[in-house]
Amino acid sequence: MQVRSKGQVRAFFRLMRIKHDRIEELKGELDALRECKRLAPKAEQGCVFLLAPSQSGKTTAIKYYIEKYLADELIANGLLDPEVDRQEFAENQKKIIHVELSSQSGVKSFASDMLLSLGCLRYSHGTSNTMMQRAYDYFEKHGTELLIIDEAQHVRGILRDEENKSNAARELTASNHTTNSMKLLMIRGVVPILFSGLPEVRDMLMADGQIASRQQGELDFEPLVYTINEHRKMFEEFVKALGRELEAAGLVESASDMFTDQVIECIYEVACGRIGWAARLIERGCEVAIGYKTKLQVPHLEIATDEFAIRNGLVDQNPFCKLLRSVRAPKGRGR
Repeated sequence: MQVRSKGQVRAFFRLMRIKHDRIEELKGELDALRECKRLAPKAEQGCVFLLAPSQSGKTTAIKYYIEKYLADELIANGLLDPEVDRQEFAENQKKIIHVELSSQSGVKSFASDMLLSLGCLRYSHGTSNTMMQRAYDYFEKHGTELLIIDEAQHVRGILRDEENKSNAARELTASNHTTNSMKLLMIRGVVPILFSGLPEVRDMLMADGQIASRQQGELDFEPLVYTINEHRKMFEEFVKALGRELEAAGLVESASDMFTDQVIECIYEVACGRIGWAARLIERGCEVAIGYKTKLQVPHLEIATDEFAIRNGLVDQNPFCKLLRSVRAPKGRGR
């Protein structure tokens, strides 16, 4: 499909999935959690941490795993139509339940989030205990092999019946109640868990001895470091693969000519080593190009850096300015 409008650009980037080495590492850990659940369905289960700053590619990697690896597995076993729409499949399947926690999540909202993802129409009805039991029943009914708790930093809140405590103490107490509900899912053999969120979640999770003792791995999705060869190669391959997708969609004339080593290094600098931010920067550059009624060029990334990165405080300098002498300005009318 040829992309010709800003809305199409945004949809294109939301649906785009690009494989990289860290997704392979994620696959190994999630495959192991799911296999253990299948082989020992009633035994205690474990958990894995995926904790990194925002825009590090965590949620997109999870979606890639479900849409690609889980779908391929079910197709190979004759359980899924090979022509299925992958995004629609991901939304409707119940083998892996992907829960994005509500803000200030307590036990009841956690149970509600799970029930909603499990397809329960009464996801907000009942007490915390009855809702958790209902979630247990749905996990068993659907043969769920993995629970992904995304935005795990939202595990916090205030218990109304403890007004005599300080806000900090009440928030910690509520967090403990919620993490207790999470660890019971593993202790009772209901489902293994992938905890995904910001790095500060680690201390809260590891402070609970039951969760810490069941932690079976931690995935590295921290920002890539350009001076480390392996990291630089991963970032370069990601941007070049993205460029090929843009070329196929008619958003760039030639991916190899556009995404040179110097341009990729500038993208890295603006994105601070985060592939999610790199994709957002290029997306914004494509929108700028659409506004000029042309295809993506370096000056569009320079404008996008000013409007996206510098304005939002991600960086304070624009590295693309150094490249503008060798790249002609965009043609066409202004936006």
